[in-house]
Amino acid sequence: MKKLFLFIAICFVLATANSDAQFGGGIGTASSPFQLNNFQHLNDLYSYVSSSFINADWTLGKYFYIMNDIFDGVWRPIGFTYGTVAWGQWPDRSFKGIFDGQQKTITLAINNYHPGKNNFGGARIHSGLFSNAENAVIRNLIVNGFIFSDDKNAGWTGGIIGYADGIQINNCVNQANITIDFACLGGIVGHLENRGVIINCVNNGNITSTTTDGEIGGIVGHLCYNWNKPFAPSYGIHRVSNCINTGNITSNFGPAIGGIVGSNTVGFNPSVIYSLITIENCLNIGSVIGYYAVGGIIGYIDGKMHPHIIRNNTNAGFIYGNDFIGGIVGHNGQPTITNSVNIGVIKGVNRTGCITGNGGNLVNCWWDKQICPNDN
Repeated sequence: MKKLFLFIAICFVLATANSDAQFGGGIGTASSPFQLNNFQHLNDLYSYVSSSFINADWTLGKYFYIMNDIFDGVWRPIGFTYGTVAWGQWPDRSFKGIFDGQQKTITLAINNYHPGKNNFGGARIHSGLFSNAENAVIRNLIVNGFIFSDDKNAGWTGGIIGYADGIQINNCVNQANITIDFACLGGIVGHLENRGVIINCVNNGNITSTTTDGEIGGIVGHLCYNWNKPFAPSYGIHRVSNCINTGNITSNFGPAIGGIVGSNTVGFNPSVIYSLITIENCLNIGSVIGYYAVGGIIGYIDGKMHPHIIRNNTNAGFIYGNDFIGGIVGHNGQPTITNSVNIGVIKGVNRTGCITGNGGNLVNCWWDKQICPNDN
């Protein structure tokens, strides 16, 4: 038995030491970051984040820099969530470091990647360049290619990150097309939780949900807040600023579809959790098509418990749906919409407006009455 424990200990030490010696150079500090030169280095990072022999916090505080464009086609996300399918019982392997793309491009080729379907208790595997990222910084990164799944075991999906908790994302671009048979899809992040900040990001990819599930956005699909985490009232729990969507967002039968953000509620149930959010200085020029709560900037937003800051946003895209359809916000819970402009065509069957689908307090908002003759 002692020999067995000794063997396991040696394997752990060697694995950890080996991980520090890999990649193309560097030691993981700000002055000497790990250098990722090629597809194999990304695959190594996946192995280190996912390995049960390496501490789950191994990437915490470490720096990783992309040194070259990587066009080989990344086919599995970095990190994963595993365990039982019961909510709240999913241990995870998350990236927790600082990842700088240095304006390089990584090509994604993620096609029906669902190892959790028959493993890890059947848990969903979130998808993107990163499956899971927690308290991490992702910056200066471009991704292209595609993410596809026609399997209902798909998880939350974003071009950069599927599931993000306490994340900072700056100056990233998604050019990958995303087609998923599930909810919570975003060009940058699928599901964002607990004080996330996304600034200066662009989505150029088309995003399509082939199911009746919703919460789909050009930048973020779903925002929510865990009340067990510290509250940050100064700039909101979530901040999405200076972001642009040019991609077409489509969910023919889904709720909460937005050019920038899909929804800010958990499971589309406004009685569960509310998020204090700031969405400002954003532009949508892509078409946004859904069924219920469809908006050029935000699909569904609720503000009964906390005010939200929605200001200085512009929609120039075509917005279409059945009910609660708006140029800026589809379903507006309470928030004041400030200094926002719609110059896009808005078409809906019920409760349709040039700024919001159901009115609200509009301050210094404007819309082109020749393009959008609807009242608000």
